[in-house]
Amino acid sequence: MLSEREIRRDSKLCPYCDMAISRTEGCNKMKCGNCGEYFCYRCNKPLDASDPYGHFRDEGSCELFPREMVENWQQAHINPRQEIQQIHAELFHLGGSACPSCRQFNVK
Repeated sequence: MLSEREIRRDSKLCPYCDMAISRTEGCNKMKCGNCGEYFCYRCNKPLDASDPYGHFRDEGSCELFPREMVENWQQAHINPRQEIQQIHAELFHLGGSACPSCRQFNVK
């Protein structure tokens, strides 16, 4: 069980009610589970409830998703495509061909 000190170290305090809130994944737009208000997890500024994403659109403001998270997502989704292309190339050398109608690769 986490101690209060560990929770405070890895969390941000809601700027409205001071409730400790942790982000395990996702974007920087947070909604406090205690008071229901929105705030930015990165800079801890309160967000306008009528347009909580406005803060992230403003030039020079915080990013909606942490850059590292975006890069990890891109890496996870690029690699499978590259692997499929490599497999298709290997199968082609084994005597396969693409269907002239739908371009589905078939091993002959």
